[in-house]
Amino acid sequence: VLDLPVGQGAERQQREGAERDRIEQEGEAFLERVRAGYCTLSDELPNVRTIDARGTTDEVHQRIRQLISSLLTVPTDPRKDSA
Repeated sequence: VLDLPVGQGAERQQREGAERDRIEQEGEAFLERVRAGYCTLSDELPNVRTIDARGTTDEVHQRIRQLISSLLTVPTDPRKDSA
């Protein structure tokens, strides 16, 4: 889950000149409930992760890469190190 406060998402969208879709037109309270729902899923499901989407595109991209890297890292077998 890429998590971004609703207000910051709206600011980004406005800055980039993007039009609001029908979901975004439902209003801030609705979007806050949607965000809370995704955060709950992330808290309750072990295979769902939350990534802070605040910051630049490059910063968010780095966070995603770090998470993926940590998930793909295979722990070393301590028995092999002692040989």
